[in-house]
Amino acid sequence: MGIDDNPAFRSLNQEHVHEGNRQLSTGLRSAIFNTLAIAAALLSVASVGATESATEAHAVPFIEVTKSSLPDHGWAQKVCQLAATSCSASGPQDDAGKMPTLYRLKGDTSSNYYAILPGPTLLKMSLVSGTAWKILQKWDFSDYQPKDRETGDGEAPPLALYPALYPLGSDRYAVAVLAGWSESYSGGGGGWENADFVELAPNGGHAGATRVEKLPFSCNKSIRACFSENDYRHSPHCSEDFDGSLRLRFVPGASVGKLDWIATWKETHWPELKPKSTVEHKSVSVTLPAGQDPALAGDSLRNRVSFCEPTN
Repeated sequence: MGIDDNPAFRSLNQEHVHEGNRQLSTGLRSAIFNTLAIAAALLSVASVGATESATEAHAVPFIEVTKSSLPDHGWAQKVCQLAATSCSASGPQDDAGKMPTLYRLKGDTSSNYYAILPGPTLLKMSLVSGTAWKILQKWDFSDYQPKDRETGDGEAPPLALYPALYPLGSDRYAVAVLAGWSESYSGGGGGWENADFVELAPNGGHAGATRVEKLPFSCNKSIRACFSENDYRHSPHCSEDFDGSLRLRFVPGASVGKLDWIATWKETHWPELKPKSTVEHKSVSVTLPAGQDPALAGDSLRNRVSFCEPTN
């Protein structure tokens, strides 16, 4: 389904990274990927628009359970032990990638929950009584290796799962396995994420082949443009900024029981030394038919967008 534009995405991604060394510090790396994670939260779900068919399939979002709504405040340690996974139930901001997160499916009022653990691993669980948990299904992606992964500056962060289920048709779903990387330099920095969409198997495994490979998922980049006191005093905007994100819709395809995906990339570019009124908006859409070669599917969008890089 389509994704509503949300001004929160633009405002969040206008928090720019400025002075830094080529070797990205832990704090800056965390800041970039926290921004990407927040931006990515806007990618998967929106209300059906007036121009969309009410019969279209929808992505199913996971809603994070807030701390005040946790049914069991000791859930993380218990579930990690049940799943035989090493993870931190609590930790510093920079260690967020190792912290388990508890979710519910949007609109689900049952006793079922989902959790994303390091690995990454996706669990479907049930709170059977009081504070006792039972794992219903476990999808372990620790063996998953994206092809031709970008590394950016230094070591790339761990793979992550985006908290949503993406329909393939006939009650089959895929998840987005996110491979992120970042760059830092004097006067700027940026972060990018590609997504491989991998089908979840009903027995708890995952498909070996992807639905789509290396599809641009989100990005932001800031390049310093002011270098003197006079520049900072008189310029309306002292950096060149890029922000991009993916939207997906799911429509019946030519193959019975399978869905074609419509991928739309939206990107903004705020030129250096220019007022906000000059922000440029671009939108590119491609259809990803069911059964298409996964690498070609990803390239069909990637080759048409700048992916937060200057084009001049």
